[in-house]
Amino acid sequence: MPKKSHERKAGGELDDFHRHEALDRVSVWLDHFSEHIAAHPVISSSPDFSARCEKITDLCGALYQAIGQETHAIEAGKIRAIRDHS
Repeated sequence: MPKKSHERKAGGELDDFHRHEALDRVSVWLDHFSEHIAAHPVISSSPDFSARCEKITDLCGALYQAIGQETHAIEAGKIRAIRDHS
């Protein structure tokens, strides 16, 4: 069975593609959530539901920024790219 794209190499190390893929997945999810859930009439007509969606998008945006900042720091040589989140 072929490996999934998010599976790690032997030794458990992450590479640049993993980081790019994580950024892409968060971005795609956020776009989908915003377009199909947060913009739904039932949700957009409710201040409570809208506020909950805003919290979700804020957290997802913060995740995207954190991954991007770490990726930039690794590429700039400011931190080592050794992470094992097994």
